[in-house]
Amino acid sequence: MNSQTTDCCIVGAGPAGAILALLLARQGIAVTLVEAQKDFNRAFRGDTVHAGTMELLAQLGLADALLEIPHSKLHSGKIEGPAFTEPFEVINFAELDSPYPYVTMMPQADVLTYVVGQAQRFPNFTLLLKTSATGLIEDNGVIKGITYRKGKTQGQIHATVTIAADGRASKLRAASGLDYTKLAAPMDILWLSLPRIATETIIAKGLAGRIGDGTIVLIFERPTDWQVGVVVLKGSYREVKKAGLTQFKARLAKMIPEFDATLAGLTEWRQVVPLSIELGRLKTWAKPGLLLIGDAAHTMSPVGGIGINYAIQDAVAAANALYKPLQANTLTYADLQQVQRQRQLSTRIAQRFQAVAQRQIVGRFLADDVIKPPLPARIMQRVPFIRRLLARFISYGAFPVRLAPGLRQVD
Repeated sequence: MNSQTTDCCIVGAGPAGAILALLLARQGIAVTLVEAQKDFNRAFRGDTVHAGTMELLAQLGLADALLEIPHSKLHSGKIEGPAFTEPFEVINFAELDSPYPYVTMMPQADVLTYVVGQAQRFPNFTLLLKTSATGLIEDNGVIKGITYRKGKTQGQIHATVTIAADGRASKLRAASGLDYTKLAAPMDILWLSLPRIATETIIAKGLAGRIGDGTIVLIFERPTDWQVGVVVLKGSYREVKKAGLTQFKARLAKMIPEFDATLAGLTEWRQVVPLSIELGRLKTWAKPGLLLIGDAAHTMSPVGGIGINYAIQDAVAAANALYKPLQANTLTYADLQQVQRQRQLSTRIAQRFQAVAQRQIVGRFLADDVIKPPLPARIMQRVPFIRRLLARFISYGAFPVRLAPGLRQVD
């Protein structure tokens, strides 16, 4: 069995794991980043990078380079349907007091490739792709690293601290035995990608939501295609699939007639990626030697497109708390607990917001008998200040995280 040693072993090269790895590597800390897949390409990973995250990336000196990657900008979000007399602006980011008054729509794989590429400039950083964490190494109640499998090879990584950033289906969360609570969600989303064609007239530079007949369709403008999400009742994908692809396409064509031509390219169910929506959280994010962040600690819903941003804020909070103790070899359980103390309230407020939105707005619109917008939507429609406040909350969270001064230095 292969064995290696590092200061920090991070499992999961998503936004949280990649950013934390870069932040620690820049401080001379030995970091091993473990990723089960061969690259960073995933179907329909979150592509929404909000203003608060862009400001953090700017502090790292990464924002300008990332904005050179092909992307689009979402300035506002509008919905329309029989329940509305005219298109209704749900949210407007253009009035944010930020150098980035929009949502940057950028393929997450491109972001991760760039961030990890920056980390690879440091000799103290190691990236292990196609490497699956299989368990935790524990000694007298302290986590000392992980066991892993890479092809037919098994090994161990011994670490001062292990970070579980391996997402909503976290293997390390399951191995830790920590108490994880699932919260109810009334919906799932069926994602698909449709090519751009010249005849489309969908709202430019924004998110279009079409609502009617118990169906919600979301359309995100991307540099080379449209990302379309069909919101359905929880657990109903099997019934939708049983009804047949022809009926599903007819349902889409009715909601987004602008896409009538491009829908001809939807010929197989494998082009439709179902996402089971889940909210959940750990009671305790850490145990001695182990810290969980991102969706591994608090699974977020797609509502608001905030998952990638909360994951990155967790990574920044973790770097703030851990880099000095790791440099001095004085890391304690209290240092790990500090991350949860800083981030827990903000994530719980966000999850509460998502749960209410799912139940009171999304759930209501999925009902066939809705003839007018639910009360929260009507209030937002009539009070522009609330829409501006919502934009700030979505973009920054309840309690924004800032990089510690020692982490802001750009090499």
